[in-house]
Amino acid sequence: MDQTTLRTDVAVIGGGVSGLYAAQLLRKKNKQLNVLVLEAFDTVGGRVRTLSADKFGAKLDLGAHFIHGEHNNVLVDIGKQQGWNISHLGGWPDYHSIPTVSGKIILDNTDERIPMLKQIREHLLLLDEFKQGEKLKKDLSVREYLTHKKIPDWAIRFCDKSLGNDYGGDIDLIGVNAAAHEHAHWSHGPDYLSFNEPFTKIVDFLSHGLNIKTKFQALNVDYTGDLVKITGKDLTSNQIQTIIAKQVIITVSIPILKDGDLSFSPPLPLPKQRALRRLGFGNALKVFLKFSARFWPIDCYDIVCAEDNAFVPEYWFEEIFDEKTNKKFYLATAFAAGKNADQIAASGSEEEIIQYCLQHLNRLFQGRSWTKPASDKFISGMVFNWAKEEFVKGGYSYPAVNREGCNIEDIRMVARPLQGKVFFAGEATNEMLNPTVHGAMATSERVVREMYRLGSARM
Repeated sequence: MDQTTLRTDVAVIGGGVSGLYAAQLLRKKNKQLNVLVLEAFDTVGGRVRTLSADKFGAKLDLGAHFIHGEHNNVLVDIGKQQGWNISHLGGWPDYHSIPTVSGKIILDNTDERIPMLKQIREHLLLLDEFKQGEKLKKDLSVREYLTHKKIPDWAIRFCDKSLGNDYGGDIDLIGVNAAAHEHAHWSHGPDYLSFNEPFTKIVDFLSHGLNIKTKFQALNVDYTGDLVKITGKDLTSNQIQTIIAKQVIITVSIPILKDGDLSFSPPLPLPKQRALRRLGFGNALKVFLKFSARFWPIDCYDIVCAEDNAFVPEYWFEEIFDEKTNKKFYLATAFAAGKNADQIAASGSEEEIIQYCLQHLNRLFQGRSWTKPASDKFISGMVFNWAKEEFVKGGYSYPAVNREGCNIEDIRMVARPLQGKVFFAGEATNEMLNPTVHGAMATSERVVREMYRLGSARM
């Protein structure tokens, strides 16, 4: 195959939000700086991706869906500066599906057990013994910790659904030390917000004016010399290409690094390799279900399902405008992360998964007038599984339990630059905010500071 070479001052491997924002920050600091963003997919955005209206009648967010917190949030700041319409969705969830003693499922937001569930959801139980800067001498998983605290089984099951979905793991794998550390540093408020438009609005904004090369799969980063050599494949022409840069920013997902899809010459230092292996990364999956009428309470936007054998841990409900028919339809989005997502993905074909979701919703909302409210009003559905996306391989990182200590040190090790030439960003490298979009963007700000501090002679 023919080999071609390109030269740039800074190469950014990964055109997700963190990569795009880092490129914009560098360009803002020095308009003469040549920055090239390299992306393996045919479009930028990474795990912020929108399904076109042609497929479902409306644009749907396949990945990032919400703004997490109103305060100290760069997404909110950008939105206000640009005059975007940002709405508050409030704190979640609105409703919980909870098993009674008799085994019957109740859908409620007033049950006497709700305060405990909300306390767990806000991670307050995890902070009983943790003041800022403190940690367990021996890290425990969240399940081990809650069991030790004698939390009822039904509440632990809720925690597995809710906290597991939040973090993208499950409570057997999420570490208390790291989760408590993140919670102690959370300063963004409890509310969820929305752009009232597809989340790719921020991608369009961040990518504007950048030099971007899509369908380029970076395969190796050689940092042995004074300059960095990136070897990769142009996925359109199938040619091997070389990019020569003074500095490079790595923003790919953790599985791409763990699995060696992107290799390094020389290999990454052993402490960084060990830290990478210990970082947690879980799957994320959405099932979109389109209905002709609403059969859920009008004040219900989110339900966390804590009943035994709940097929889906969480549903979101919205009214959507169909761009094809100019009519309104009703959307239920089943969301699962970590092992919950893997179990749903393994349960059958796309059609079978959709039918399982409908059966689950029928059980949750059946009443005197409707025995199968979801099935009766169903129009169409689709499943999107992030584990099948070969250049991402899953949803997002989670604070994994680390028997050797707190995995905050692992995150710091993964984020550590190499020789003032190779820098690491992305949601998994943020010790306080992962997994959020604004957390990923915060790592872009960190990386740019590091680049100017460690490699100012190269800028």
